[in-house]
Amino acid sequence: MVDHAQDEQAFLVMAGLGFDAAVMADTNDMLKDKVGWLAYVDAGIRNLPGKPVKTNISVDGARPLGRRLRSVMGGNCGKLQGGLEIFPGAKFDDGILEIMTVAPSGRLGWFAVLAGLVSRGKTKDPAIEYFQGKKVEISFDAAQAIQLDGDHIGEAKHLTMTIDPGALLVRLPQP
Repeated sequence: MVDHAQDEQAFLVMAGLGFDAAVMADTNDMLKDKVGWLAYVDAGIRNLPGKPVKTNISVDGARPLGRRLRSVMGGNCGKLQGGLEIFPGAKFDDGILEIMTVAPSGRLGWFAVLAGLVSRGKTKDPAIEYFQGKKVEISFDAAQAIQLDGDHIGEAKHLTMTIDPGALLVRLPQP
């Protein structure tokens, strides 16, 4: 649910607020047609400057954790285009929602974010944190870009993500 709206919106792969959604919104479609996923790198570099926003995250109804973040992402599969593994060990059929927060400290803090991604979350640096649960509520002090499955849908200050295990039925022809 976006900003406490009554209507729910579904995503299958990943949803996010902040930096990652700003990258999706700012990706040049003509460049994407020419170079594919590398167009996201261009948009990412252009969106690196920015300030962290005070954020509260509550997982499965627990007391909210306060953070200063640039981005929060939730999903249920680990790898994205280009082979980038956002949620290490994530399984699309385990009924668990994976959450990753991004909190670079200063301009050079993006190197810690990259190190956290490369080390698959095995670093203790708070630039990347991982959480798991069935329901996550995220509140930002200021409206942030929001994306669902890579589509920018506007800005929001609040997002509730839940997982609905077994909701997607896939039928394949018999071999």
